[in-house]
Amino acid sequence: MTRIEQLRSYMEQEGLKGFYIAKPANVRCISGFTGEDSFLFITEDRQYFITDPRYTEQAALECPDYEADKVRIQHGTDGKEACRRKWRQKDWV
Repeated sequence: MTRIEQLRSYMEQEGLKGFYIAKPANVRCISGFTGEDSFLFITEDRQYFITDPRYTEQAALECPDYEADKVRIQHGTDGKEACRRKWRQKDWV
């Protein structure tokens, strides 16, 4: 079972519709991305790789199974608020 499958199994057990990952070591562990300033948002059937425009090319190479999404992240923040603004219409944010 892959790490993403293990995470989704955990999400199902806990009744979670989405899982936000911000810690760089965890982003790397789950996605394999070796860059910085990145986040993951995992849902029951989709997986988003969130970063600023500097890393989109690297993300496409290292994380081909993820939907890359560019989000403007203010310096010094963890990106969670930017993700909320982008996906607030969804019931899983």
